[in-house]
Amino acid sequence: MQIIKKVSASTVVGSTKELRKLAESGKGKSVDIMRVVGVAIGVKSGMSSYGEWVALRGNFSATNIETGEEFRGSTLYVPDEITDMIAAQLSAATSVEFGVMIGVKESDLIIGYEYVVTPLMDTGESDPIAAINARIDHALEAPKEDKKHAGKKK
Repeated sequence: MQIIKKVSASTVVGSTKELRKLAESGKGKSVDIMRVVGVAIGVKSGMSSYGEWVALRGNFSATNIETGEEFRGSTLYVPDEITDMIAAQLSAATSVEFGVMIGVKESDLIIGYEYVVTPLMDTGESDPIAAINARIDHALEAPKEDKKHAGKKK
């Protein structure tokens, strides 16, 4: 295990060129590159020569799928899809536990690939969509009034 300053696809797996090769090896299908688990407690953002960036703050572990090597750090750079969802959950919670598999897939983007994110666990109470679905499921399971006896006195 290595402790590093920032956890990202480039620090765990390799350069853009290496990620492109992995994506091409999938021949149109997603190729898993790293498993990320952690507890996010905040978000930080800034500007670079590539534009605006957003990272999660907390305690994170990422495992390179090919080598099995584990990296840990307190700053996590992952695709916007997961960062945005976790940031939204943090507005209603002090921390968010999560686990995701990150893959790459060939695409028409200038870098030649796109990220694919697959959740590995239920995000629990901090996930507002899960809470809404649970309420709906509970309402659908509630016993329905027997229509034959509705409104009749016993």
